[in-house]
Amino acid sequence: MGVSSNTALVPNDFVKNLIVTQPAADGTGTVKIVPITPLPSPSPGIPQSSTITLNVTDDKYSRQTTFLYVAAAAQGGFESLYSRPTGVYLLDPDPATGHRPNDSFLTGEMHRISWNNIERMQGTYLWADNLDNIFTQLPGNQDVSLNLIGEPCYITDSTIYPTTVTWCDTNPPPGSTTCTSCTGGNLRAVPWDPNLMTRRESYISQLASHLQSTIIGSTSELAKISIINTNLPGGDSGIRNADGKAFSATQGLPNHTMMSGYNRPALLSAIQHELRTVQDAFLKVPVGPIQAAPLVQIGFFLATDDKGPTSGGGDGTFNDEYGSGSTKMRAIRGL
Repeated sequence: MGVSSNTALVPNDFVKNLIVTQPAADGTGTVKIVPITPLPSPSPGIPQSSTITLNVTDDKYSRQTTFLYVAAAAQGGFESLYSRPTGVYLLDPDPATGHRPNDSFLTGEMHRISWNNIERMQGTYLWADNLDNIFTQLPGNQDVSLNLIGEPCYITDSTIYPTTVTWCDTNPPPGSTTCTSCTGGNLRAVPWDPNLMTRRESYISQLASHLQSTIIGSTSELAKISIINTNLPGGDSGIRNADGKAFSATQGLPNHTMMSGYNRPALLSAIQHELRTVQDAFLKVPVGPIQAAPLVQIGFFLATDDKGPTSGGGDGTFNDEYGSGSTKMRAIRGL
């Protein structure tokens, strides 16, 4: 059995943060997870909620269950705003074809929303054809899952942002933005570039405000959204990797492209920034006494790293790394 947590509140540290009792050798008994007190006091930058995941595995099956944990000092009635939606979603429906089934077994639709299509020019947002049409054609009694992808081309335009740190993505993820070409790929900003992160904050804020203020029938677009899947701008789906290879990108072509400024703290900081930017924006908008805020999540895949399990040089060392060569790094630790 394995127990893990992905939060700064009670990180996966069984010495300093968690007390975990184990069942008997034959599997019988009870598992108790108790955070070691005192917990951090509520304050900016200190999240007061976490998810705790239990994994049960033997030679026949594997089962995983995730629990939401909210610190008592942080509740104040807000625990009801956390949603854990479930259901069956139609992936990537094409509004242009008109094939939008309203089958009773469908919970809703998942749509990929390109930041570049919406904000092709800085500060100008094209909502109608790239977002609003989803809701105007949504079958009745269905909701929406949004998958936020891509980044705008103006970020890598040197005449607008000459200081943007870029890299050449030779294996871009599906749906990524095609801007300036580079040798064998597309030029993109690195995930921790300050210009990219600043513009991302503005875009996400505008997105949340638009969804809340745009009314379809008698309901806001935001009220129709159950899940927001955010991705790491400048990277791949969630935080899986970059360029289809290890995130550290130390070897360059033909293996994979150099990503300037990479170190493990930089990557972790970019991941935290993205998740908190989206979460904060959508928790701040009014959702009414019944409608829960949408579930905000990022793909917590294990990020790969070829710096080895004992890499130094200011890159940070993660105690729960394992292996060598292309080392798996638990980049979600501490979120």
